[in-house]
Amino acid sequence: MFKKIGLIIIFLLLVSCVNENVIDENISDDVKPHETIDTNTVYAVGSYDWYPYQMMDENKQPYGMSYDILELILEDTDFNVVRNKVEPFRRQLQDLETGKVDVFVGLYFNEDRDKKYIYTLPFSKDEVCVFVRTDNIISFTSYADLSEFVGLIPDGASYGDTFENNKHLLNLREVKDEKHRLDLLLNEEVDYYISAYGDVMDDANQYGYEELITCLDKKIQVNDVYFVISKHSPLADHIDYINEQIQTLSDKGILTEIKESYMKNED
Repeated sequence: MFKKIGLIIIFLLLVSCVNENVIDENISDDVKPHETIDTNTVYAVGSYDWYPYQMMDENKQPYGMSYDILELILEDTDFNVVRNKVEPFRRQLQDLETGKVDVFVGLYFNEDRDKKYIYTLPFSKDEVCVFVRTDNIISFTSYADLSEFVGLIPDGASYGDTFENNKHLLNLREVKDEKHRLDLLLNEEVDYYISAYGDVMDDANQYGYEELITCLDKKIQVNDVYFVISKHSPLADHIDYINEQIQTLSDKGILTEIKESYMKNED
């Protein structure tokens, strides 16, 4: 009788150990909460093609002025910035919300995101333009002027609350590939293309289209660009320090110098 009870207890202990090992093996490093990894490691994400803020090089490694500025801000701290591989935009926002990543290195402001994440002070300004073919200039003084035309924007793009509040007036297609967007415009399949000035002109220069498109004089808007931090990140406790560093770099003209260095390199 006692022998049977002893065997049952040993069996239950073995099952418990096996289950614990299985659970541990199924938890990968990239989904563990920060407190179980390294709280000094900051995982940064960005877009794959938003010139000059966030891009990928020929080896698909993230680079751009946003990463440079973030690393400059944190260089005198114990934080180590890791540039995560670029994932689909909406997935990265989900990862930011859950704390799987720490910071998105450059986004515009909108009210919905402000409820989910922590915005820093802005570190740059970005012109959002209406691009048209040089042989098909259209009048644009208000969003209503565009309602009779067909336009496009990058897939998932949001250009701030003013744009979002007027978006219902527009007939827009969302297209992921940057060359395909330009081709649609030049092939007269759409009448206009809304996006950030520097980003579109960088693409146009790359494909030899710079003389074929132009930005209308009136801008959709000029947006501030922010670092956006997860509420679950250790960076959240240092938001005052981060904002102080952004302000100092701005006052010294260093933020402008970094942006101009990228623009000159493109020229």
